[in-house]
Amino acid sequence: MIVEIEDVSYTYPSGASAVEGVSLRVARGETIALLGQSGAGKSTLMKLVIGLLHPTRGRVLVEGVATTRTTVARLATTVGYVFQNPLHQLFAPTVADELALGPRARRTSPGAIRERVEAALAAHDLDQYRLRHPLSLSEGERRRVALASVLVGEPPLLVLDEPTVGQDALAKQRLGALLAARQAERRSTIVVTHDVEFAAAWCHRFTVMAGGRVLADGARDRVLGDRQILEAAALRPPALLDLRLRLAERGIVVDGDRPEEMADRLISDCRLPIAE
Repeated sequence: MIVEIEDVSYTYPSGASAVEGVSLRVARGETIALLGQSGAGKSTLMKLVIGLLHPTRGRVLVEGVATTRTTVARLATTVGYVFQNPLHQLFAPTVADELALGPRARRTSPGAIRERVEAALAAHDLDQYRLRHPLSLSEGERRRVALASVLVGEPPLLVLDEPTVGQDALAKQRLGALLAARQAERRSTIVVTHDVEFAAAWCHRFTVMAGGRVLADGARDRVLGDRQILEAAALRPPALLDLRLRLAERGIVVDGDRPEEMADRLISDCRLPIAE
């Protein structure tokens, strides 16, 4: 296991309880969607994983080491965190310098740094911005810079906090392809998101939180297909899964995740009514 969260609770100094009795394990190669409304405890839980916060009760282990027994800098070599607001992690005067910060801090050789930066600029469609100040870019572009600056460190676990905000369809497709590639390489990713449609397309495990607690944790259709869980977390199922569930309630079983697959199956079965 790359991360083990054992009966963890966290209460802020103000007395507000943010996480209550959460236990989760993250294996290598998993792509997990962490879902829930604002205030559910998702971001607090991830800050506990990267050591920015320490549990009030319980413990968090990263590669077998308790986060209370190491430093944030050391944890960052294992867990790469892309914040919801990219302004919190962009410091360098140019995009190229931003991508080089992490490798320089790890004393990577100059030649290897150049190779990693060039590869990251190309992979994230940032080459034309290499000499621009990161803060002069659009929100979506800043998010890509923040993501690229974390990925150059090749972290075994990547945490993405609301990564699809400000991203167009092409950027979301590229992000999804990144998640698939990391899974194929047995690298883990946790996507903290409100974007259930994106999560349903690219994640294979779903953890739903509400009120600081985990309501459900499991495969996509089992979790997102449970209307009671979704209601308790104030979430809506993705459109295609919702359609499948509604058809199943009428005794029509349709497989497939793409609209054309579902339409072809319905038409071939002659079960798609033209009009009520």
